[in-house]
Formats: sequence, structure tokens, C-alpha cells
Amino acid sequence: MPTSTPARRFIAGWSGLAKRYNRHPRTPKRWDEQGLLPPPDAVRNGVPYWSEETLDAHDRQSVAEAMSRRSDSRTRQVRQSTPPALKRTTPGSAAPREEEVT
Repeated sequence: MPTSTPARRFIAGWSGLAKRYNRHPRTPKRWDEQGLLPPPDAVRNGVPYWSEETLDAHDRQSVAEAMSRRSDSRTRQVRQSTPPALKRTTPGSAAPREEEVT
């Protein structure tokens, strides 16, 4: 018995993207102008179409990049905000001393 492949589902136009992401209809257009959306899979009569597969892959990539930026940002914040007395010292070196206030 032959197996059928499921039909690719497409999201049509800015309003379709707005519905998918639960946003105002103008928001996906702004995202596109800012370069935050993948290129459409097709354009017919001026209406862009994205496959759900394309959008899902783009969403996964965007989340991964955001998590990476967040992790890098937190690492920098910890390095910048760690008081000298709490910073690690290398083996054999003395811990930093706090100066006495006179």
C-alpha cells in the first residue's frame, strides 16, 4: 500500500504570521523590515508565503541564538561584577588583601 506524504502547510501573508505569533498584523511586517524573518518560500500576487517547516526551523535557530547571547551576557556580567576578594586566585598566589582604612 503506498504511503502518502503530508501536504506542506503554508502561512499566507502578514496577517497569517500575526495569527501564528499572536501579534498585531503590522508586527510581522516590521520584523521583516528589521531582517528578523526568513525569506518567504514563495510570493504570489505580492503576498509572501512561508511553510510552517521554514518558520519552525527559523524559530528554533532564533531561540538558540538568543540563549547563546543571554549566556554570554551573564558570563560578562559575573566577570565584571565579582568583587576582587571573591575572584579566584591561581594556586600558590596570595588572595587579594583588603586595605585597612585609617
